[in-house]
Amino acid sequence: MEISEEQEDKIYQLLDNLASDLVSDRKYNHVLKELFSKTSGEWFTVSELNLVNESFEKLISLFDRYEIPKNDIVFTWLKRPNVDEIDPYALILFYCDEMQWNTVAIFNRSTL
Repeated sequence: MEISEEQEDKIYQLLDNLASDLVSDRKYNHVLKELFSKTSGEWFTVSELNLVNESFEKLISLFDRYEIPKNDIVFTWLKRPNVDEIDPYALILFYCDEMQWNTVAIFNRSTL
């Protein structure tokens, strides 16, 4: 099924919301703790780390409608380049292959 420009924009907005919610809303700290307990650079699906929120539920509905695999939304974390090992900041990378969407967040792991 063809995705209209309006629906595509809605999907991009929901993807942005999903990423933003993860790093800004403390109720998702359990997801971040789980993510940072994993090996840096390993990719995980949103459902593997139990990141389920309103944005994700709306995305799944749209993904089902347009036959986009729901496990297509993945994320990982990396240490920042050129910094000490004890640097508390990390990069969180979000990616959705089907939509060719990505974003990066910087997160202070010491706040968990």
